Amino acid sequence: MPDKKQIRQALIEKSRTIPIYQFGFIQPNDIFFDDSLRDHCRYRCEHFKTCWSCPPAIDSISNCKERCLSYSEGLFFSTILEKQPSRRLLWKDDLKNINSHEKITLDLENVLAELGLQTYIVSSDKCYICNKCNYPKEPCRYPEIMHPCLESHGIMLSSIANSLGMDYYLENGSRLMFSLLLYKTNEDMIEN
Repeated sequence: MPDKKQIRQALIEKSRTIPIYQFGFIQPNDIFFDDSLRDHCRYRCEHFKTCWSCPPAIDSISNCKERCLSYSEGLFFSTILEKQPSRRLLWKDDLKNINSHEKITLDLENVLAELGLQTYIVSSDKCYICNKCNYPKEPCRYPEIMHPCLESHGIMLSSIANSLGMDYYLENGSRLMFSLLLYKTNEDMIEN
């Protein structure tokens, strides 16, 4: 079973073959959780009450935090969404780029799965796997590949980016997409 150094090396090697903008490793205890982000979801986000990856379908922030803290390490990375839409609705190209970001997230998740690691993944937007989410009438069609939204967990993206020396904004109008891949090292899995 690989140790923490081998896990990091496998992720670094994979990151060289895919279009990641920036990445860093973080300990879950260093993640800043803010309960007020759920209010942002409730009052400012058009995806609230519309999909399985966003509140209220997501557990309470305290339970999300507890789940995240049960993992030993995380890879936080960003990709560039090439053009910023001039209105709130996403352009088709933007949706294609979001799906590209999620494909990269799945590629990295597969690296961890091949190492036999338990993972939990959150991403920076609502899930776009289905054209129309069947929330709340039916269960999620793809729970094994649906990644909940980072902000719905109360995770402060800007705080993680700052702590890792990563960009949070780009001045050219492009948008950054983020994912956090939490995993348990084999040492942690043996202890639990």
